[in-house]
Amino acid sequence: MANAILGNKDVTVRTVNIDGYASPEGQEANNIRLADGRAKSFVKYLEQTYGLSTRLFHVEGHGEDWADSPVAHRQQQPVERTTPRNRRRTGTQ
Repeated sequence: MANAILGNKDVTVRTVNIDGYASPEGQEANNIRLADGRAKSFVKYLEQTYGLSTRLFHVEGHGEDWADSPVAHRQQQPVERTTPRNRRRTGTQ
């Protein structure tokens, strides 16, 4: 996809936003540092792979953000399961 965009003479890429995130485990300061490092590593990969200028990228690490993820939604709601032994519904996993 990157080659299709970069090779298109009708397209001018002025800015690329790269946002890094981390899982909610750990301390907030560590998660922000980890998220920032992930975003910067991805930019380094793009620079080395496609020869893009660092001035093209706006990089930001946000720390943890799982509020809208499917994992977070599963963790917040009890799982309803029928046990094979007594066929009753439980709210535990």
